[in-house]
Amino acid sequence: MEFNNVKSSVMQITNEECIEILDKAAAGLLALLDEDGYPYTVPVNFVYSEGCIYLHSASEFFHSNVMGESSRVGFSVILRDTIEPETFLTGYDSVLCLGQIRVVADGDERQKAVSELVLKYAKEIPNNVEHYAQEIQTFYMQTPILRLDIVCMTGKNSGTKMKVGRGDTPSQEKKVTGIGGIFFKTKDPIATRKWYEEHLGIPDTPYGYSFEWYEQKDSDRISTTVWSPFPESSDYFGDNNQEYMINYRVQNLERLAVQLREQGVTILDSVEDFEGIGRFLHILDVDARRIELWEPL
Repeated sequence: MEFNNVKSSVMQITNEECIEILDKAAAGLLALLDEDGYPYTVPVNFVYSEGCIYLHSASEFFHSNVMGESSRVGFSVILRDTIEPETFLTGYDSVLCLGQIRVVADGDERQKAVSELVLKYAKEIPNNVEHYAQEIQTFYMQTPILRLDIVCMTGKNSGTKMKVGRGDTPSQEKKVTGIGGIFFKTKDPIATRKWYEEHLGIPDTPYGYSFEWYEQKDSDRISTTVWSPFPESSDYFGDNNQEYMINYRVQNLERLAVQLREQGVTILDSVEDFEGIGRFLHILDVDARRIELWEPL
């Protein structure tokens, strides 16, 4: 099934950009038909997760329409809605999905959906986060959770193009966006740095050297990859026998942490913020090797 509603290919956006909008939008509109065949829409909280949309609503009016057999529905979001007087037009980023919706009955899937909804809507609570997150999770667990399996999806950009910022997830499939750093142990870090400066031209600085480069999607934004020798006695790599550690750049680290935990990956600590640098998390890979995940500012 394909959409034919985007008249201009210039205005149509990619599937990756559609997912960006779904990740950033706070609410969406679910479109259904009532018992008499009249169409209506319901504003809902939702979260996009690996090709489907989980949502909830306390409205018994439309829950009866999706109980039992799957129902065909529409779902749309508008992320940006501005008036552009100079063109006599509006600027917006929108996504429209068609799919099948059903009530989530499986306990494990329900818990997964609830966790992702809580993560999306409760992570910015400033004080006593655990208390409020638990209250919200209790609320979600008492509320019907619906799953919309997307059959087809299209998006449209009108006016000024949306820019990707910190915390955006271009695609759930692409979780690592680059190498943030390469760290290795050496008997004498000072001598090692001097050798690399003399013979390979890497400047000698106390904490290694940061190679600067420009992000493909934003040519004005400078990013870095850190090269840094560590003393042999360092415990930063975890296991004393581990000679090196790779830092991977990621986006939306908190959501990624939830996904990794659900997939059985060993999480070594919790997401930690470092002012002016970003957020960090350490995990073990399949060979029990410690790796570092970094969500830059």
